[in-house]
Amino acid sequence: MPDWITDPRTIIAVVAATVSAIGGIGYWVGQVNSDRKSFKEFMVEVREKLDKIFWNLPGPLTGLGSPVKLTELGEKAAKRIDAYAWAGRVAPEHADRVKGKKEYQVYKVCQEYVEEVFRTGQPPELVEKSIETAYEHGTHVSQVMNLLAVVLRDELLKPEYGPRP
Repeated sequence: MPDWITDPRTIIAVVAATVSAIGGIGYWVGQVNSDRKSFKEFMVEVREKLDKIFWNLPGPLTGLGSPVKLTELGEKAAKRIDAYAWAGRVAPEHADRVKGKKEYQVYKVCQEYVEEVFRTGQPPELVEKSIETAYEHGTHVSQVMNLLAVVLRDELLKPEYGPRP
């Protein structure tokens, strides 16, 4: 073994360099941890602000799946405007129009009928309750109209209104 390896000055220099490197790594790790902590605090703040924003957005009354279905909020709104009773009353009038049609075609017929209801304002109590419900749920009347079309479609898809292809 060469003499310089066993020289105490070399050993002291190597130990000092190692301690310095470890200290530098320790300092770097401390800075990274500090940055991570700051980033986590920032993300919590961002999440809280986003939650406030999304909390105030109107909830959808119908879901995005296929076929279109009511959400929990949509169910509450449908009960508030007596959509199921309304659909039960008007469905027999439309039974011939939907006989033998596919589900999406029945839904289209229902959408057209609901648009006519709102265009004519008849029945006025349904239109008024729908507008009021949209306001109270922080949503647009078009969502309530879609809700009514879904409820009517579900009523017309019952077996008593004819078979489906």
